Amino acid sequence: MKGFASVIGTKARALDYSGATMSSKMRTTVDHVAIVVKDLDAARSFYESLGFVATRVCEIDERYREDPAANAYRGVGMKASSGPALWLMQPLRPDGPLARFLSTRGPGIHHVGLATSAAEALGGELEKQGTRMLRPVQSFPEEGQKRGLIHPGSAQGVLLELVERLALAAPRALAEEDAPAVRELLEERWGSVLIARRGGLVNAAALEGFCVGDAGALVGLVTVRIEGEAAEIVTLDSRQPRCGLGSALVGAAEALAGSRGCRRVWLVTTNDNLAALSFYQRRGYRLTALYPGAVTRARRVKPEIPECGIGGIPIRDELELEKML
Repeated sequence: MKGFASVIGTKARALDYSGATMSSKMRTTVDHVAIVVKDLDAARSFYESLGFVATRVCEIDERYREDPAANAYRGVGMKASSGPALWLMQPLRPDGPLARFLSTRGPGIHHVGLATSAAEALGGELEKQGTRMLRPVQSFPEEGQKRGLIHPGSAQGVLLELVERLALAAPRALAEEDAPAVRELLEERWGSVLIARRGGLVNAAALEGFCVGDAGALVGLVTVRIEGEAAEIVTLDSRQPRCGLGSALVGAAEALAGSRGCRRVWLVTTNDNLAALSFYQRRGYRLTALYPGAVTRARRVKPEIPECGIGGIPIRDELELEKML
């Protein structure tokens, strides 16, 4: 950990523009440390033994693997009780940039992410001062971020990423024109618009719900099924982690349930999804039922459900949570 500490220390001194040349709005804090690994599951288990908890799992879509310049990878975001996040990355392409990093340098720190509230302005000011940008700051609205890369040659040998979280719009009710983007997001995250739970399939694309983003690039989505005095959260997805988007979407779903006279909101998750169990319980949901073997049985109607899930945990059981309104 000595090397890690020295990297952070170097970063802090190199980019402390608290004097006359930089606005205080352009100061940075450490957002994340990205680490390239050979075995993602083994790396995750190690950091979990140190008290880190997985907050995001990323499986890159096949279309990105076709781009030889793309950093195609499996990734897991992890957080401890305080401090910056870790982002573990296992390359998917044997000829991609991350794979070359791994073959030449071995596992280790790939870059340090620095959070700022003015990425474009900071990047432009740094360039004026002679800092070399490996990639200028660009906007990624589907991820709710602006990002740019500072060349290691200008940062004491460390690749630095400037990260600006874009301001979130309030969740809005799904409209007819959102249908293609809703279907795309569901297929990306769930493999299908059909969601298996409680022994049956639900077409989430046909449900009401809320989203954040425009019709061409949804950042977040929650779908809701109301029956009698109960509202079920069928799916919840966020492309922008650790920014309150998931909480805002759940809040919108709960407000809808209340307006329809529902007395409770409930949902089903699987035994491997520890991040979801933590997320919902922090927001007032309680475990109410365990259905052993439910996922095993669900594969009869949805065979594409994987055998193993997050962290290599076998997916077998469903857990039900609820919150009384």
